[in-house]
Amino acid sequence: MLLCPPWGVEALYAHRGLVELAEMVAARGSPCSRLDYPGTGEARDPAPGADRVACRLAAIAEAARLLLDGTNARDLAVVGVRLGALLAAEAIGGTERVAALALVAAPASGRAHVRELEAWMRLTAGQSGDPAGRRGDGGLVLAGFALDAGTIARLRTLDPFAGSPPAGRILLCGCDRIAWCAPPARTGARVRVERSPFPGLARWLCDPLFSTVPRDFFARLVERLAQDAPTALLRSALPKTIGGASSRGPGFVEEFVLFGGERRLAGTLARPEDETEDEAGGCLLLLNTGGFPRAGPGRAAGELARVLAARGARSPRIDLAGIGDSPADAGSHRLDVFHSRALEDIAAALDLLAERGCGRSSRRVSVPEPFSPCARRSRTRASGVSFSSICLVNLPRFTWRRFDPAIFFPTRSLPTELAKAVLGRRPRRALRLLALLFERGCRSLFVSLPPGPRRALARCSRAARMLATLRARGVPILALFSPYDPGWTFFDALIGGRRGRLEGGLLEVEILEGADHVMSEPSARRRVHDLLARRLEEHGFVPRAGGRTGDRPCAERVRRLVSDPGHERVGRRRP
Repeated sequence: MLLCPPWGVEALYAHRGLVELAEMVAARGSPCSRLDYPGTGEARDPAPGADRVACRLAAIAEAARLLLDGTNARDLAVVGVRLGALLAAEAIGGTERVAALALVAAPASGRAHVRELEAWMRLTAGQSGDPAGRRGDGGLVLAGFALDAGTIARLRTLDPFAGSPPAGRILLCGCDRIAWCAPPARTGARVRVERSPFPGLARWLCDPLFSTVPRDFFARLVERLAQDAPTALLRSALPKTIGGASSRGPGFVEEFVLFGGERRLAGTLARPEDETEDEAGGCLLLLNTGGFPRAGPGRAAGELARVLAARGARSPRIDLAGIGDSPADAGSHRLDVFHSRALEDIAAALDLLAERGCGRSSRRVSVPEPFSPCARRSRTRASGVSFSSICLVNLPRFTWRRFDPAIFFPTRSLPTELAKAVLGRRPRRALRLLALLFERGCRSLFVSLPPGPRRALARCSRAARMLATLRARGVPILALFSPYDPGWTFFDALIGGRRGRLEGGLLEVEILEGADHVMSEPSARRRVHDLLARRLEEHGFVPRAGGRTGDRPCAERVRRLVSDPGHERVGRRRP
């Protein structure tokens, strides 16, 4: 079976569900392939100026060919979701060995899908760093994913549903306006078109923090596809890739790795193209942003890893358990990005770095992405690898607690939810809502205090003690915030309203204008790339422009920064 994902943020939403669907197919003894289109996810970017739509159609056709040639199956079942359904129907047209095609929530045409994207852009324009959501070349930016004008024009021409269906059996799941929904006489006697509702679609294609994978629907889908395409879902001989697959790009090499207990965690290690074993030193460890897979929103983590690898730094990005391609713990049915198991996953990643030669040096950097506070509580040393520098990107809170979707509810709706919990005799939920109301009341009181008492309270908090402990260990901290991010108010009080380099150069605070919480705006991501590259150069992780990396360890350079007053400067930038 071949799975064709959606595009953009919908691909992030659908990722976990498609992983579980592939596992269901594999449990039946059949190979199943998931692909990232060129320029998306973990895939390489297409050549400059290339037709991106044509590249994605070619990728689908190539993936189908590899599945059929690499197994003993005589036919193939294809599942496409949203834009992936549109592309799949176009790409497999004329392919004789496709026995069944399932289209999930497919748009009526490419033109209709572009209209949906433009409407979505207008609805979310005020919530992003780019108010208009339009690029200078006539393209658009949606949740950090960009489409140029040429790609939009090419998408408008897609209309695979106007002709005859490309497969002998078509399953339309949650589709209402496709031409194949017409009477069977239109499609021909040898083609069967079936419709099926998808009531759980909206609960699946949403933020992974709230998403519910429609396992029952997927089980029924696999059974229906197996009825008329039995050889596509029979046990086939296909070599199983368990790690070591690599790809090369301009200045970098990426390798897919499996690590941890029973090799159950997935990750991607980006390293310089011409790196030797003797030069392997510091690494930049990238964690998940919320429940999104390791490529990150708008491919932020993937772009960062490749940029820094081309500059000389290793950059592994990993999926914690239950996120992306890493399976969840047994018995876990809901995503919890703050679970304590994440500490063990990070320790396993450090063990992997030590095995790959990164343990020869004490120079390490960990970069927790937004919504990843677990790294601050992880052990700082494992297998000779240490955290020597930490970057906090839009950190929402300093204390760990179990995730509850109610934290995203507006305050005005909490009393109503509390009344429902009380009337429904749900005491635990009522207590959680009461605690959340109390926390927000304390936060409002904290913000309303005069600057002096507010700073005094902030310095008595647990967060202040954590920062003091890291400073005592000589660990440099880079804190990056958007001007209106929820975590900035408290952190601003914690540091006394200062900016720039503080505490003898061990703490650096930068405000990124025009950025949102997940750095979805491309210019904000480029600013983060530049700041991190400069930070790595200062601490000897990568060679400076025109020079080579120094041999002194990071701890020695930190002591020099602290002892030399000339390196201490306090900025006064306003957010």
